[in-house]
Amino acid sequence: MLEQNLGHFNDVALNFIDVDDIREYISHWRYFVSHKYFEKDKPRPEGICSNPPISWLDGILQGLSVPLSRDIGTCIEPVVTSYLATEGAARRIRDRLSMIFSYVTDEDAKKDQEAAFERNIEEPKRRKTHAAEQARYRAREKEKKDHRTPEQIVKLGEDYLKKKNKQREKYKKESDEKRKIEQERYLAEGRKVKKLGVQA
Repeated sequence: MLEQNLGHFNDVALNFIDVDDIREYISHWRYFVSHKYFEKDKPRPEGICSNPPISWLDGILQGLSVPLSRDIGTCIEPVVTSYLATEGAARRIRDRLSMIFSYVTDEDAKKDQEAAFERNIEEPKRRKTHAAEQARYRAREKEKKDHRTPEQIVKLGEDYLKKKNKQREKYKKESDEKRKIEQERYLAEGRKVKKLGVQA
């Protein structure tokens, strides 16, 4: 019915609908309904969309709010009675045909909604909570520093020096041990060379 009437669409409807695109959509519909899958190298559902059930397509094509036959009748009126009504009819025809690539199962729709909720609501909320905690922690630390007594400041300095002295001692000990090992290796090599020279 749609294909037979495409040549009669009035000029107003043709402002919002491309006849070649509609014929291409009809071709996709026919192939899918006949084969139960989409033709190779042709458009097909992407992302969370999947192959639609025939019963779902039938409901979409018949029209969820306005019957397809009424929209076709509006688009082929020789004298347009309402510009807005003709525009709405043309857009509905185009949109319902494109729905063949837009079917999403209830399970996938729920998963996508949950992922969007996690991404857009929960994650920013966690980041905001974390940032608030960090701000409170910095404020507490700053308050502690601001309220230190002279004795506490002196003790902090002494503790820091003790820690640095321990690090220096540890580093010196490790350096001395490395130097001792290298020296023994050097002396051993020297004795080995000297012994080879005497034998020669």
